[in-house]
Amino acid sequence: MFMAWFFDHLGWMDHLLVYARQLTMWIILLISPTPGGSGIAEFIFSDFLGDILPNISWAIPLALLWRLISYYPYLFIGAIVLPRWIKRVFRKKMVYERIE
Repeated sequence: MFMAWFFDHLGWMDHLLVYARQLTMWIILLISPTPGGSGIAEFIFSDFLGDILPNISWAIPLALLWRLISYYPYLFIGAIVLPRWIKRVFRKKMVYERIE
């Protein structure tokens, strides 16, 4: 989505092409064997979207920016939310029985 909205030289059909390619990249990353698709994401970014970029030397910085915007925020948010959720859900409650 990033490239579809910030590259003004692309026409309407090119925007749809960028969106379709990014959707395909997300599906490939879902089945990639590396954690989070690391390495694969950057490689397929330049491979899938290299012909749309005005200058191919922008591929690496844009790939890193794309990952920074679309992937890493979920990791940071998860690192904050998950421990709190685990503590709340799996907290043992002490149950006292009355012995007579």
